[in-house]
Formats: sequence, structure tokens, C-alpha cells
Amino acid sequence: MLAFSHDEMGKEVQGSLEFLRAAAERGHRLKVMFDGTSVEPDHILTRDGHVTAMVLNKVLKDGSNRKLFDTEGVWDFGLMATTGTHRSLRLQIGAAVETSGSRETSNKAARWFVDTRPWVKVLEHSKSGEVTFGSKSALVDAVRNGARVRNIIQFDPENKHIQEADNISINGDNIGAMHVRYVSIQHVESYSSEFQFHAKPYWMFKMADTTGDVAMSR
Repeated sequence: MLAFSHDEMGKEVQGSLEFLRAAAERGHRLKVMFDGTSVEPDHILTRDGHVTAMVLNKVLKDGSNRKLFDTEGVWDFGLMATTGTHRSLRLQIGAAVETSGSRETSNKAARWFVDTRPWVKVLEHSKSGEVTFGSKSALVDAVRNGARVRNIIQFDPENKHIQEADNISINGDNIGAMHVRYVSIQHVESYSSEFQFHAKPYWMFKMADTTGDVAMSR
């Protein structure tokens, strides 16, 4: 369902930004549509009341023929924010060297959708793994029954990282959720609610365990 739409400057056109943010933080999957393309983000961040969608599953198309890929073979990574700001990072596949045209910042109108699946919060725990809501056994049972799992990691009070587990392992009463679809970003100091790709971007793989441990490989 359509949750929120905005113009190029982030001004509300339809729906509610608060509804979108709350839905994301309840675990709902999002889709965002801009420039005539609809995509499900690989990673979602919330900060200062706004939502940012990280899109990595996109390869650059040929500008003169939208039915063909760019002949150079280029990743077309993007950060679309509900402020209307879109930041792109384009790198040749298999390479890590940026060119003068690798980064672009622009303003885009966008439409944001949320799924209507009744997602259920099964477990919440502290940094030390102490259960504050639900139970670990209920989560393990859900995983054994084939349920999709989304988790929210909060490293600090301001930023929430919302992601779907790419794979899940069970170890007794605990599970570990691996997420590999993430490229390093940093906060934009001049805009409290926005992010940009890191000055020297790198893949960052994460394994979040219900013991509270998070292992990261950069």
C-alpha cells in the first residue's frame, strides 16, 4: 500500500512520513519508486524522523536505450531519503576505483510503499542478550517453521538499521542472522537526517546474534 509520497524537496504529497517510519520500525518491508523504477531496498535506516533506503541491487542501464545495460558494466548504488535527496555511487563491476562521475547528488520525487503482512515482533533483547520482550525459543521455532526474519539493530540512540536476514543459523536457543547487502555510509554533518556513502566505501558484512554480539567484516 502507498504509505507516503513527496516531491523533489521532500514536501509531503500524499500519506504520512510518520506512518512510513513507524511501519519500517515495526518490520514491514518497503518499496520505493522514483525515476520510474520500483525497488525494494537492501537496507533501511531511520534517523531524526526520516527514512533512508539503501539500494544496491541495481546495475546501470544504457542511457540511450533503456533495454540494454551500460557497456562498461557499472554498479548503480543509491541512497534515497524521504527528504527528497538521492545520492548515487557508481563503480565499475569488479573494480573499486572512483572516477569523476562516480558520485552524484540530486533531488527526486518518490513514492514509498509498505507491505500489509501482519509482521510480529517475536524477540527484543539488550546489548548483553537479556530478553526484554518475547522469547528466544519462539524465534527459533519461527525460523524452524520457515518464517522470514527481519531485525533492527540500534548501535546508538539516533540511528536504527533495519534489514532482512540473508541467512540464519540456529545454535541451541540462539540464532545468528547474517546480512551482507550493505555498503559503508556516514552521516552528512550539514543535514541531520541524511546519509552519504563513505569517502572510501567498502562492503560491510554483519552477523547479529541473539546473545547481543554483532560481528562485522569490512
